[in-house]
Amino acid sequence: AKTLAVGDPEDPAKALLIVVAGDTKLHNGSFKRRFGAKPRMLSAEQVEPLTGHPVGGVCPFANPPGTRVFGDESLRRFEVVYPAAGSPNAAIGLTLADLEQLSGAQGWVDITSGWRADLAPDASNR
Repeated sequence: AKTLAVGDPEDPAKALLIVVAGDTKLHNGSFKRRFGAKPRMLSAEQVEPLTGHPVGGVCPFANPPGTRVFGDESLRRFEVVYPAAGSPNAAIGLTLADLEQLSGAQGWVDITSGWRADLAPDASNR
């Protein structure tokens, strides 16, 4: 799993974290429909102050107060996921139920593409 760190459209001074499957890409239109704004990835300088973790080690738990966390539907294909655990060389295996509980996730979103046949990029458009 990878944890995407974007500026929270509800409070730009905070991070919005979305845990997605590692084989997916953020779908800008789906993000905008769900959160009401275009996604704005945090800069490298913003990541640690807003998430409490360094680039490459952002995890969905132990974040600053007010950080909103969501799981992406792409994760539901797996029984166990392995998000970063606070440093670039640490990960932890979690069931989806454990991920929800430990992260305080506010729910599930569907904002990625490339993992379902119906959302795969159309090769004819290249």
